[in-house]
Amino acid sequence: MNKMVMALVTTGLLLTACQGTDEKSNEVAEENTQTPQTGEEQSAQNVPNASNDEQWASLPEYHVIMEQIGTKDYNVETVTDNEEKRILLISDESGESQYKTIFIKQTQRLKIIEMGEDGQIFNDILPEK
Repeated sequence: MNKMVMALVTTGLLLTACQGTDEKSNEVAEENTQTPQTGEEQSAQNVPNASNDEQWASLPEYHVIMEQIGTKDYNVETVTDNEEKRILLISDESGESQYKTIFIKQTQRLKIIEMGEDGQIFNDILPEK
């Protein structure tokens, strides 16, 4: 009789413990799920340009990018911005991609690639401020 009661109590505890874990992992999965954005929505959120310097100027790589590509009015699209790296596509007023920048956050390495014939125009570690 005692064995049967112990088995029922243990089974009940395991079932309730498993349910709590599933709810937590579902909550984490919901937090990590992002809704897909159209190009226009992403542009409205993540696309600073030379005329919107206050948003762009806060990036550690901003001044080096401006030195390398000039201060022409560009549109910037954030392709990736996570804990490891930030990838930006920089296009001209007609929407044609001119440059791609890759900033590795841990090492502070910046790569600037011109989309035409020139290819990579900058690849160096940024100095600390």
